[in-house]
Amino acid sequence: MQIKIIATPSGEAPLWVRQAWIGLELPLQRPGLHDVQGLGVFAARSALRRLGYRLGLLRPVAMKGYIVNSSIAISLLLEHNESAAIWWKTHLPQYLDIGQNFVFDAPACEIQAANT
Repeated sequence: MQIKIIATPSGEAPLWVRQAWIGLELPLQRPGLHDVQGLGVFAARSALRRLGYRLGLLRPVAMKGYIVNSSIAISLLLEHNESAAIWWKTHLPQYLDIGQNFVFDAPACEIQAANT
Protein backbone atom coordinates (compact mmCIF):
# COMPACT_ATOMS: atom_id res chain seq x y z
CA MET A 1 0.00 0.00 0.00
CA GLN A 2 0.93 3.60 -0.32
CA ILE A 3 -0.29 7.02 0.64
CA LYS A 4 -0.86 10.14 -1.39
CA ILE A 5 -0.06 13.42 0.32
CA ILE A 6 -3.17 15.56 -0.13
CA ALA A 7 -2.49 18.42 2.31
CA THR A 8 0.48 20.08 3.98
CA PRO A 9 1.93 17.62 6.51
CA SER A 10 2.61 18.81 10.04
CA GLY A 11 6.20 19.02 11.18
CA GLU A 12 9.26 21.11 11.86
CA ALA A 13 10.52 21.52 8.30
CA PRO A 14 9.83 24.92 6.71
CA LEU A 15 6.32 25.35 5.32
CA TRP A 16 7.48 25.42 1.69
CA VAL A 17 9.35 22.10 2.19
CA ARG A 18 6.29 20.47 3.78
CA GLN A 19 4.04 21.80 1.01
CA ALA A 20 6.35 20.20 -1.59
CA TRP A 21 5.11 16.75 -0.47
CA ILE A 22 1.57 17.48 -1.71
CA GLY A 23 0.68 15.26 -4.66
CA LEU A 24 3.37 12.65 -4.03
CA GLU A 25 2.51 8.98 -3.62
CA LEU A 26 4.77 7.24 -1.11
CA PRO A 27 5.05 3.53 -0.28
CA LEU A 28 4.34 2.62 3.32
CA GLN A 29 7.17 1.19 5.39
CA ARG A 30 4.61 -0.40 7.72
CA PRO A 31 1.02 -0.96 6.59
CA GLY A 32 -1.79 0.92 8.25
CA LEU A 33 -2.28 3.90 10.48
CA HIS A 34 -0.12 4.03 13.63
CA ASP A 35 -0.22 5.85 16.95
CA VAL A 36 3.26 7.33 17.32
CA GLN A 37 5.17 9.49 19.75
CA GLY A 38 7.33 11.81 17.67
CA LEU A 39 10.28 13.93 18.68
CA GLY A 40 10.40 15.97 15.48
CA VAL A 41 12.98 15.88 12.73
CA PHE A 42 15.38 18.26 14.48
CA ALA A 43 15.48 16.41 17.82
CA ALA A 44 18.07 13.89 16.63
CA ARG A 45 20.39 16.72 15.61
CA SER A 46 20.26 18.66 18.85
CA ALA A 47 21.93 17.23 21.95
CA LEU A 48 20.16 19.85 24.06
CA ARG A 49 16.73 18.83 22.76
CA ARG A 50 17.50 15.14 23.27
CA LEU A 51 18.47 15.92 26.86
CA GLY A 52 15.25 17.91 27.32
CA TYR A 53 13.21 14.89 26.21
CA ARG A 54 15.16 12.55 28.49
CA LEU A 55 14.66 14.84 31.49
CA GLY A 56 10.96 15.25 30.75
CA LEU A 57 11.25 18.99 30.08
CA LEU A 58 10.08 18.45 26.50
CA ARG A 59 7.36 16.00 25.57
CA PRO A 60 7.03 13.90 22.42
CA VAL A 61 4.13 14.80 20.14
CA ALA A 62 1.43 12.11 19.94
CA MET A 63 -0.12 11.64 16.51
CA LYS A 64 -1.77 9.16 14.21
CA GLY A 65 0.18 8.74 11.03
CA TYR A 66 1.64 6.65 8.27
CA ILE A 67 5.23 5.43 8.41
CA VAL A 68 7.33 5.91 5.27
CA ASN A 69 11.01 5.17 4.68
CA SER A 70 12.60 8.63 4.63
CA SER A 71 15.32 7.76 2.12
CA ILE A 72 12.76 6.51 -0.42
CA ALA A 73 10.50 9.50 0.28
CA ILE A 74 13.31 12.00 -0.32
CA SER A 75 14.28 10.21 -3.55
CA LEU A 76 10.70 10.55 -4.79
CA LEU A 77 10.59 14.17 -3.63
CA LEU A 78 13.73 14.86 -5.68
CA GLU A 79 11.78 14.01 -8.85
CA HIS A 80 8.83 16.16 -7.73
CA ASN A 81 10.55 19.19 -6.16
CA GLU A 82 14.33 19.26 -6.33
CA SER A 83 14.71 22.28 -4.02
CA ALA A 84 12.75 20.62 -1.21
CA ALA A 85 14.77 17.39 -1.54
CA ILE A 86 18.00 19.40 -1.42
CA TRP A 87 16.76 21.07 1.77
CA TRP A 88 16.47 17.62 3.42
CA LYS A 89 19.89 16.57 2.10
CA THR A 90 21.50 19.79 3.35
CA HIS A 91 19.83 20.25 6.74
CA LEU A 92 18.96 16.71 7.87
CA PRO A 93 21.10 14.26 5.89
CA GLN A 94 20.58 11.50 8.48
CA TYR A 95 17.15 10.94 6.90
CA LEU A 96 18.90 9.69 3.75
CA ASP A 97 20.12 6.66 5.73
CA ILE A 98 18.41 3.32 5.25
CA GLY A 99 16.33 2.50 8.30
CA GLN A 100 15.19 6.07 8.99
CA ASN A 101 11.49 6.88 8.73
CA PHE A 102 9.12 9.80 8.41
CA VAL A 103 5.63 9.80 9.88
CA PHE A 104 3.06 11.68 7.82
CA ASP A 105 0.05 12.75 9.87
CA ALA A 106 -3.24 11.11 8.88
CA PRO A 107 -5.12 14.30 7.87
CA ALA A 108 -2.45 15.03 5.24
CA CYS A 109 -2.76 11.58 3.65
CA GLU A 110 -5.04 9.44 1.56
CA ILE A 111 -4.57 5.67 1.22
CA GLN A 112 -3.86 4.53 -2.35
CA ALA A 113 -3.76 1.11 -3.94
CA ALA A 114 -0.14 0.05 -4.57
CA ASN A 115 -0.56 0.11 -8.35
CA THR A 116 -2.14 3.59 -8.58
